[in-house]
Amino acid sequence: MLLTSMSFASMNIPECKPDDGEQDIDKNSYEQWKRLLEASMNLVGVTEESMKFNVFKIKAGRKLLEIFEGTISSPSMPGKAQSPYSNAIRRLDGYFGSRDYVLLQRQKLRSTFQKPDESDMCYVKHVIAVAKLCEYGEEQLLENVADVLLHHALNIQARKAGRKISRKGGSLADLMIKIRACEAEQLNEEIFAKNHRQDKQASIAAVGRSHPFQGRSSHDQRPRLIGPPSRVTTKRRGNDVRNSGS
Repeated sequence: MLLTSMSFASMNIPECKPDDGEQDIDKNSYEQWKRLLEASMNLVGVTEESMKFNVFKIKAGRKLLEIFEGTISSPSMPGKAQSPYSNAIRRLDGYFGSRDYVLLQRQKLRSTFQKPDESDMCYVKHVIAVAKLCEYGEEQLLENVADVLLHHALNIQARKAGRKISRKGGSLADLMIKIRACEAEQLNEEIFAKNHRQDKQASIAAVGRSHPFQGRSSHDQRPRLIGPPSRVTTKRRGNDVRNSGS
């Protein structure tokens, strides 16, 4: 028991969490975590069902435990009393493989919008990842990914790429190549615009230094004579008043 406790303490298994940017744990996240959990327990020699179930409850994390608690056991599953760990895994496998889960992912796919600060490549990868949870065939998978791009991609070139793939056929790899080309083209345009903006600003600054009077009115450009102020004298002749400058 001492060896098992020390081995358990040494297991560095993170809790099961959603992927970055996601709110919920999906099937891929769960499967990856489950493989890591079972490999770690096999490595340290944890084989007894109750001990494995204890490890599961400690390492699963709040979100996965909430999903687990929302499932129910069926007679076809291992018994909860004799095989609590195997029962828990069968219940979670059933949840992530259910028809309701697949329909939920399809609904999620249709409403997958691109964020303003999300690159086209990251967005397309995200859409493909969600589509793969929907249990589509290969042809349906591509059609649905292209349809989401047509409706929700912010870059018109990405939408055109989705439309072209949808009309002429291809593969997800072909789509990724087109999206990568769109990003490269957009980056080149941004660099071009930035460089020419800097060149224009430098030219304007150079012209300003060469012609210091440029931008002033013709009246302002005349040299100003600096001298003593005029004095005004008043001469009276009869009823007339005359002003004269010295």
